Amino acid sequence: MLPKNVFAASLTNQSTQTTLTSEEEFLVNTTLNISSANGTTYYLRGVFYKTGTENYCGYTWNGASWYKGPYTTDEGWKNLLSVQINEASWSGVLKAKIDPEDSSCGDSGEYKFKIQRYTAGGSQNFDSQNELLVNVQIPTATPTPLPTATSTPEPTATPEPTEIPEPTSTPVPTSTPTPKPPTATPTLKPTVTPSPTPTPTGEVLGQEASGSALGQLSDEDNKATPSSEGSGNIKKIIFPAVAIIVGIGFIGFSVFSFLKGRRQKEEPEEVVV
Repeated sequence: MLPKNVFAASLTNQSTQTTLTSEEEFLVNTTLNISSANGTTYYLRGVFYKTGTENYCGYTWNGASWYKGPYTTDEGWKNLLSVQINEASWSGVLKAKIDPEDSSCGDSGEYKFKIQRYTAGGSQNFDSQNELLVNVQIPTATPTPLPTATSTPEPTATPEPTEIPEPTSTPVPTSTPTPKPPTATPTLKPTVTPSPTPTPTGEVLGQEASGSALGQLSDEDNKATPSSEGSGNIKKIIFPAVAIIVGIGFIGFSVFSFLKGRRQKEEPEEVVV
């Protein structure tokens, strides 16, 4: 008979996967049989290891995240998959994954897989179980070739620009003077000479005066020259009219003087006593 503080337990593990890559999940159908009260909690950890070693490695899915330790400090085992016993057993799927960064799982090859059980107080045990074989393929890291240093070609000297000849000066065309229009020369208009006025016959005192007056008027008219074409046209009209008026005036004055002279002759001379 087993002691009361020792519980007989066994695990039954099954998986359809025989090969595994570092990126794949390993799915294991597990049944835990144990003589424990209903509601007892245990923590399960999946481990990979090479044959003939006890170097365990790998991740275990706890229902929310992947966990790979630590397990024995700070109650790290409570970060594993938690299961509750019901009628002395538990059945479910445990998911595990290889850890290529761990030196114990860094090579490709055949690995064994089994499950470790932790109690609520942190005690661990590998119960009686069947171990699974799986062929793990770890990709070999290909070293990245270092880029070869290429020599940077030195910049070629830019030839200095050749001197550009100065443009020849274009002769400036001389300005041709614009001929000025000829100055208009005023055309002299012929002076109008008034027709001679007939002088009454008889010895009249005003005869000489009338003749001299008419002569002066005639001389002044001959001397008058038009300054422009417009004034000449006006004078053509004014001068004959003035000459006629002056001539009529002198004729009247001559007749008046003649009649006055006759009247004086006809009157009898006053006899002085």
